[in-house]
Amino acid sequence: MKDIPWKDAPWNLKEVFLVIFISYLIILAAAVVFDIYNIQVDLIETAIIQFFLSFSIVTFTLLFLKKHNRSLKDLGLFYDPNLIACGIVLGIVLLFLERLIYYLITPYIGSSPLQDWFIEVAKTWEGFLILLLIGSIFAPVAEEIYFRGFAYPALRKKWGVDRGIVFSGLYFAIAHLDPQAFIPVFLLGMVLAYAYEKSGSLLLVMAAHFTVNTTTFVLSFIGII
Repeated sequence: MKDIPWKDAPWNLKEVFLVIFISYLIILAAAVVFDIYNIQVDLIETAIIQFFLSFSIVTFTLLFLKKHNRSLKDLGLFYDPNLIACGIVLGIVLLFLERLIYYLITPYIGSSPLQDWFIEVAKTWEGFLILLLIGSIFAPVAEEIYFRGFAYPALRKKWGVDRGIVFSGLYFAIAHLDPQAFIPVFLLGMVLAYAYEKSGSLLLVMAAHFTVNTTTFVLSFIGII
């Protein structure tokens, strides 16, 4: 593809890290409020927290894009059904690889409490529907806008394509704060960055991310994983 605006990103890594720093501060403040008022963080509260995290990440990303006279279209967010189809296929392949890697490393480093929680919660109708909202809508949109659309171009500009893809995956894994799932998330982040680099499409990686998460929840709900 040619004339892809994000490949000449005018923003820098300081702005990239500032977005996630401010967003996590907001979530930390919410956690403190919950603790002060002895609010038990259950599934509904988790969904609310995830919404505010996603909203904060997207909002501050958009503010920095506006500062540099850029928009989501400049990040590659444009409609193309063929790209959506490619993203779905990529997501299915990534889910298989992610599950395989996770099961291979689990005997050595233990299972992820967060992953186990998601799988158990998804087995009920209420949990399944809320996880679809959190993981199939909030996460793919916010994380792809930020990690692939905003962070990766800055990393690419600083270190080039190859190291930018590696550092993008590393940053994606670190930001998830899930040590036992670090390796599969790291590899997932790298493949998504590579797909974004080659396609120039934010919609494609959103579709792939959506497919990975949604299929995981569906398989958990029907008891396959």
